[in-house]
Amino acid sequence: MSASESTHNTAMPLGSKDSNEEPQLNAHKRPKKPAEVRRRILEVAQELASTAGAEGVRFSEVAKRADVTTGGIVHHFPNKNALLAAVIEVLVEEMEHDVEDAIGRGEPAPYLVTRVYLKHTLAETNARFAALMRLVLSSSELGRLWNVGLDRMLERAHPTDRSTKAYLVRCAADGLWLEGIANSGAVSDAHREAAQTLASEIDMLAAEAMSSASEAL
Repeated sequence: MSASESTHNTAMPLGSKDSNEEPQLNAHKRPKKPAEVRRRILEVAQELASTAGAEGVRFSEVAKRADVTTGGIVHHFPNKNALLAAVIEVLVEEMEHDVEDAIGRGEPAPYLVTRVYLKHTLAETNARFAALMRLVLSSSELGRLWNVGLDRMLERAHPTDRSTKAYLVRCAADGLWLEGIANSGAVSDAHREAAQTLASEIDMLAAEAMSSASEAL
């Protein structure tokens, strides 16, 4: 073996680090908890959907914003349809949670699901509902998933929430978001005021229903 070969063989391997140097992990190699990764992916997908609908939810953009690899996304959601369906599921669960919170605060049961629904639709900065409306408009399957979730809430709700009046009120509230989507976010003041009036009337109907129930006891 030549001197040059001996020197080459005993040299520190290319890319090795001094034993005293702290290893540096890039963002994609840092240990992450699967549940936290999944939650963050869904949060980012919802954010993107709220402004650009289903077309804006691209794996490359989700990976960038969520600080994960595209492979990390595929680990939880094998394709885009699975990711969007999971976003709808989360939105349903969040609304169910809001209904449960309202019950815990002692709010009257009549029209409760409809009143929570109105609260979401009338909040101008509600990114969750914006994402929901854009997604259900983009796909009949996503619309079906949302309807299944809403029906599940209504099945457990007070009978007033399953009335034709409650249904029409929810449809009217949806109209605000449809108008906003069609007009780049702009909703006429008259329409918003009309929806607020509907919300107040539903609150009054709920109070009246509770009063009537109390008198009947």
